[in-house]
Amino acid sequence: MTTTSQDKSNNSSSTMSKDFDISVLIESLKNEKNIDNRSRIIRRLGECHELEALIHIFKLKSHLDEEDEFIQYEIQLSLNKLINNEKLLDDTELNVDFILDNLVSDDNFEIVNRSQKSSEVPHILIDSNLFEEFLLRTQTTLFYDAKKVVKYILSGKIKPYIAVKGFRHIWSSLKEHKGQQFANKFVLELLDTFTICGVNVKDIDLDKYPNLNIPTVIQIEIARKYNLDGILTLRDKDFIGSGYPYVYSDPMFAQAIEDTNSGLVPLKETLKKFDAAEKTEKKRQEFTNILEEKTQTTSWIEGELKLFQGWKIDKFEILSSSNYLTSATVILVDETGDKRAKSSAFKLGSVNALLTAFDEALEQIIDDKKHQLQKIYIANITSHKEGRVTVQAVVNTDNGEVITIHTHENVIKAYFFAYIKAIIAIYAPDEYKSDVHSEEELISLYRIGRRDFHGVNFTGINFSNCSNCEKNLADSDLVKCNFSHANLSGTNLTNTNLEGANFSDADLTNVEFDPSNPTLFSGTTLTNTKFPEISIPADGKSRIDKVSHLLRQTNTDISKYQILATHRMTKPIWWLSDLGEEFWQLNQQLLAKGIQIKRLFILPQNPKPEHLEILKRQMDTGVVVHYIYQHHAKNIRHFNLSNINLLVCENLSVQQNSFTTKMIFNEQKESGGYISFKQQDLKTDKERFLLIWEQSKPLSKEMLPTNRINQE
Repeated sequence: MTTTSQDKSNNSSSTMSKDFDISVLIESLKNEKNIDNRSRIIRRLGECHELEALIHIFKLKSHLDEEDEFIQYEIQLSLNKLINNEKLLDDTELNVDFILDNLVSDDNFEIVNRSQKSSEVPHILIDSNLFEEFLLRTQTTLFYDAKKVVKYILSGKIKPYIAVKGFRHIWSSLKEHKGQQFANKFVLELLDTFTICGVNVKDIDLDKYPNLNIPTVIQIEIARKYNLDGILTLRDKDFIGSGYPYVYSDPMFAQAIEDTNSGLVPLKETLKKFDAAEKTEKKRQEFTNILEEKTQTTSWIEGELKLFQGWKIDKFEILSSSNYLTSATVILVDETGDKRAKSSAFKLGSVNALLTAFDEALEQIIDDKKHQLQKIYIANITSHKEGRVTVQAVVNTDNGEVITIHTHENVIKAYFFAYIKAIIAIYAPDEYKSDVHSEEELISLYRIGRRDFHGVNFTGINFSNCSNCEKNLADSDLVKCNFSHANLSGTNLTNTNLEGANFSDADLTNVEFDPSNPTLFSGTTLTNTKFPEISIPADGKSRIDKVSHLLRQTNTDISKYQILATHRMTKPIWWLSDLGEEFWQLNQQLLAKGIQIKRLFILPQNPKPEHLEILKRQMDTGVVVHYIYQHHAKNIRHFNLSNINLLVCENLSVQQNSFTTKMIFNEQKESGGYISFKQQDLKTDKERFLLIWEQSKPLSKEMLPTNRINQE
């Protein structure tokens, strides 16, 4: 009896109603032509927990182009379910050998090639080290480069391939670090996206590659065998001397992608352009012509190394030999990629060669050279051989010296980047952003005898946990250093040049200062600075200058202040002098900030109109003015306060920022003057002010007759 199509469908439906039987499902699927029934069977296979279902779905995936679009969707959906099936991933039989033996067919490449080789996207062999960086580390430069590549793969900008050995390496590495279930899941997802390919090492003439290791040779042979468009790897330097030109690092590939996005040229042509411009083999040959001995190669690519005015460092490379001669190459490129500046130099030292090559390339993009390297130093931050090093560069310019610091695990990069920072600061000061350096860097340089740190940014460094020997910065040049918000408590700053340094919000309590240091008030920023317990002798104009400098640091946006002052005015000469007028202008600025000033004038018994005008002017401007006659001030609770000029500036928000200044006025001469940050002096001088203030009288317009104050 003849079986109709309807009968077949009914039979299939009856089969699917039974309990899961993988072999029955697979067998029924072979001859099933009905799209709905095929989709149901495929869906049931995706819900199984057996490895046989996974094997069969992958076989269907390898012939995906032969299926109806709806069936293609069901195959991919079931494959995703199986890849995420925890019971399946935990199967003891599921490992890299099982996957390669059962899920990767011999005609794997040909199948993919047949359906996808016509694609315009580049077919790229991806080195397994990229995935290790992406999956096992998250805070390195290499991780961010690898992340970009993964993004390109997922967005369809690359048709990715991976070698069998690389596939095995990834599974083993992930199993060791994250467990077998994670390793199984990842390589299954990888298999769903990548084409697995390989070569037989026995078929390779290894003598063609005398300077290359076996993994590198295998990558090249795979790329050539399958006519791929290139190899993408983190270890591009290993391919130098291979004769295979299409090896790309992540930054180079990323730039090619970006150029393609701008619509200039197809990606494949862009990659060829990059390769033609940067043939590392040609560089090696040029170097070989000069050197007679065998060379060793070190190459770095640091990603986006911005220089200035749109230029960046595209690449720098060092080739060194056993006879000490070193070749260095530096390539600069502008933001459009159209302009390039390249130079090579041969010197007897790696740093010398690299900086010389950089200078020569730099001269191609600047109009006038205005820098000269004066000194460059290196100090270890950590003692072991893999520790970080700090380099300090001192570069001369027409305007003086520029000092920059850089810390890196790689000593050559530490030298190079410290120098680059100085160059940016010189040629593009508006684009230069100074790094914030640590107490560890400061201490390490100080230990090797470096004392000049002027202009360096040490914002927020903290010496509180350092030993006493590490807190010694005596005899240092800290001109224009930024120590804002730093904790320098207990640090030795004797005989240091502090001119122009920024100590705003810094903690200087218990700092060892030389009280006679003239640079402490020379252009320094001292807003909310916590001062140590020091008293500084000061008389005459010098005292007023220092007091004025401190008063200018008051910032009412972040702190609250009050000023209490007494002034013995036998004659009104001082307030009418240039110095007095300048100090009065500063007082008006303080009043405008909202700072209250209380000033008590000690007057002669018979004040003159000139006295009264000064009192009236200050009162009208906002000073709270009191007065007392000199003979009344001679005995206030047994204290003679008649010949004292006093000013207490109290920072009500940061007490250690408060100060007091006092002088004794004898026979028209000032003596015994000081500026003190000692809490006891502040307390004593404030008490003196309050004593005399209690005995004084407030001044008001009503109490001012035309010519003089009513005498008692």
